Amino acid sequence: MTAVPAEFTELRPPQLGQVIGDRFEVVGFAGKGGMSLVYRVRDREERDEAALKVLRPELATWERVRERLAAEAVTMVLLRHPHIARIRDMGTDRPSDLAYVVIDWAPGGSAAERNKREGPLPVTVVARWGVEVASALAVAHERGVVHRDVKPGNILIGARGEALLADFGVALVPDAEVETEADALLGSVAYMPPEQRLCPKDVDPRSDLYALGATLYNLSARRNPVDLFSCPPDDPRWEAAPPVLRPVLTKATRFAAGERFPDARAMALALAPFVPAEVWVEEPWLSTWLGV
Repeated sequence: MTAVPAEFTELRPPQLGQVIGDRFEVVGFAGKGGMSLVYRVRDREERDEAALKVLRPELATWERVRERLAAEAVTMVLLRHPHIARIRDMGTDRPSDLAYVVIDWAPGGSAAERNKREGPLPVTVVARWGVEVASALAVAHERGVVHRDVKPGNILIGARGEALLADFGVALVPDAEVETEADALLGSVAYMPPEQRLCPKDVDPRSDLYALGATLYNLSARRNPVDLFSCPPDDPRWEAAPPVLRPVLTKATRFAAGERFPDARAMALALAPFVPAEVWVEEPWLSTWLGV
């Protein structure tokens, strides 16, 4: 009998009670993404909970996909920032051959989950998350990294209600060796700027700002943001968004990148007037960064 090539075999997903990396005990399933599964685990070293990310079984043996998971983790480590989800560990579990990444547990779930539960979110919450994610993007952009998949599902909510940008799995990284033709299919079309749809490599920091604008529209209006770039400021679709946020959102989602905010700090400054005062007290470095 002819052996099945390794790239066409599937690995078993983690099981309840299984210990990954001799450290992380699986206690439950938390969710799934386009390429990965996420589990809630108990960290036996730090004695708290964390989130374990592994590749979907049908992808887990493909070496290029495993390389991308590792590249994502390395990127997040290099971009260590208060509003980027913290990588706790990464590696390959020898008994199961599962490649994994572990990040801090976000007790608030994702922004997408909260939006689904509560409907359109308050301006103060949306503005706060917008500034916090923009601060994370500013650091990434300074180092030449473009996220390429900013969306509510990739924004996690920490213990203080703060936003944590996660999932750099399709990020464009300078001099990266892991860049495949399949990348043309990655990302989320509803939040994707027009230039990224044409060519996933034809992006710059303003592409992420478009996605952030589309994300904030979704969170504040609970409407699908697909093709916002085709809507002029007087388009009826904008009526669902809070009036005070419309100028920010319409500028961020212009069709032409040159008509959007020039950088993450500029967009954060436009959102700053709507951020609750206690945020500046909790995170004085944010107000220093913005000069407010």
